[in-house]
Amino acid sequence: MKILNTKKTLLMSLLVTVVCFSLLVGTTLAWFTDSATSSTNVISAGTLDVGLLHTNGVDTNEEVEATTALFDIVDPENWEPGAVAWEKFTVTNDGSLALKYRFSLNVANDTVIDTVSFASLLKVAVIEDASFEYTRENIEAIPADQWTSLAQFSREGVLEATANTAYGVVIYWQPSAADNAVNMNNGKAGGPVSVDVSVTLVATQTDSRAELPTP
Repeated sequence: MKILNTKKTLLMSLLVTVVCFSLLVGTTLAWFTDSATSSTNVISAGTLDVGLLHTNGVDTNEEVEATTALFDIVDPENWEPGAVAWEKFTVTNDGSLALKYRFSLNVANDTVIDTVSFASLLKVAVIEDASFEYTRENIEAIPADQWTSLAQFSREGVLEATANTAYGVVIYWQPSAADNAVNMNNGKAGGPVSVDVSVTLVATQTDSRAELPTP
C-alpha cells in the first residue's frame, strides 16, 4: 500500500488567518509574529502554530515530515483481507492562540476493477484512548458503527494554547464478498491493486469567522 503526503497551504485575509499543515512539506507553520510598539505600550499578536506527531510499533512521537512513512506497520505483513495498519497521532498546539483543527485522510490513485474500488474495501476507525497501543483484540472490539470509509473520515477538535490531543487511527481491510473483485489471482488482467492515502491537518483560530477549509 502506497503512502503519499499532501501539500502545505497558508491562507490569510484581514479577518481570518488559516494555517494548513500538510504532510508533503511536513513543517509546522507559525504566523502572527509582528508587534507594534511605542515608548510605553507594546501590542504583540499571538502565534498560531500547529504540529503533528505519530507513534507506531517502530517510531515514538516522531514529527511528521515530507519523508515520513505512515500506516506501514501492517498486520499481517502483506495487504490482504483482514490486514490492519495503524498510527497513534498527536495534534499539538505549540502557539499562544487557541485553535480549532480538522484532521482528515485523502484518497488518490485508487485502483478500480470491475467497478469495485480498492479504497472502498478499506475501513477506518478512531481509538479514543490517548495511550492507545495496537493489539488485534483492540481492533476486533471496535463496534461496527464506528468504522467509516477512507474518503468519509475526518476528525475535528479545539485545542487551547500549548495543549495537545492524541488518539489511534486504524485502517482495516474488512473481509467481504467484494474482495474477489480485486483478487488478481482470479485471472484478472492488470497489476497489483493499490491506493494512495494522505493525511492532512488544517487549523484556524477558534474565534475566526471563517470555516475550516476543505483540503
